Amino acid sequence: MSISSNNTAVLNREQFVEALTKAVYSKQFKLSAKGSTTGHLGALKAPVTLDKDVELAGLDKLSGFSIDTASLILPAEEDGTNLRGTATLPNHSVVTFALVSQFID
Repeated sequence: MSISSNNTAVLNREQFVEALTKAVYSKQFKLSAKGSTTGHLGALKAPVTLDKDVELAGLDKLSGFSIDTASLILPAEEDGTNLRGTATLPNHSVVTFALVSQFID
């Protein structure tokens, strides 16, 4: 089985923020998945439908987060960098979020 990674536009920003907040601030959160496709095994084809709620470990209010080192850079570098350091953020969950700095409206 293979699942390809896709970028998906956020259609409802408020619902996305609510779901992300639950994942970050809770010890456990529910992730719902729903979709349909056709599964292939050689020449055999079968319809596959998924409608499932899964309980996952959350980030528990970022417990365990620490800034281990930090150095101020003066003057700032050409690209604007003025702080460099090492931070530890334990992820107790199997979920990874990749985010960009802007939403598509």
